[in-house]
Amino acid sequence: MSHSLKFKIGALLREAGQAVDRVGCWLQGSVSYKENLNRTRRVMNFVTFSPKIGEKVFIAPNASVIGDVVLGNNSSIFYNTVVRADVNSIKIGEGTNIQDRVVIHCTGKEGHKLPTVIGNNVTVESGAILHACTLEDECYVGIGATILDGAVIGKGAMVAPGSVVTPGTHVPSGEIWAGVPAKKLRDLTPEEQESISQMAKEVFDLAQEHMKENNKEFEDLIKEMESIQFREDRLGDYVYEAPSKSFEAPSKTQIDHKL
Repeated sequence: MSHSLKFKIGALLREAGQAVDRVGCWLQGSVSYKENLNRTRRVMNFVTFSPKIGEKVFIAPNASVIGDVVLGNNSSIFYNTVVRADVNSIKIGEGTNIQDRVVIHCTGKEGHKLPTVIGNNVTVESGAILHACTLEDECYVGIGATILDGAVIGKGAMVAPGSVVTPGTHVPSGEIWAGVPAKKLRDLTPEEQESISQMAKEVFDLAQEHMKENNKEFEDLIKEMESIQFREDRLGDYVYEAPSKSFEAPSKTQIDHKL
């Protein structure tokens, strides 16, 4: 059965179920309760803006990409991340990875309109917050770091985990900044700068594996569930029997005697 035919049959069945639910509510009259389901969408338009998604882009099933967003080829948006471009634009370059629980927003206040721009091969670690800022190519933002309005992170620069880059701050290329507020710690070594690019490549490969897992057909998921159920059934037959005597460590006298 082709995918298009499956989709059409599925849509008909879902519409039939909704129709039956409406009839049931009508029969129950004033005592009926209709539950409104909130549809969760990974990619969502906002007013006249719609996200533009490149090729080989991974967006986790519980991530949210909203409004005037551009995602470059080979980029990845991991689990529970929110990219919300409802008052200005957000652009994310090629090969860039935005990891779990990151929040990216912009600002549209009158006299203070700033987009968020993220370059190519950038790594943004889990729990970071990016607001109306610019991240140039091949830079790194550590776990839980915050980059605020108008800040610029230069090419190949690094912001340490937990740091706060205050509004309007410029982090020069090739430096690592840390602290609250963030200050220059030192220059990055060539090896450290190379590791940023390497990390982006590794996360891209990992994201492609996540994409494969999330794109599995329903039949494949059923087979996996059956396999798990089989293992649980086998474990259910296993009975643990405690030893009849509690273990007692030999005394020093017994050890000396054997020696």
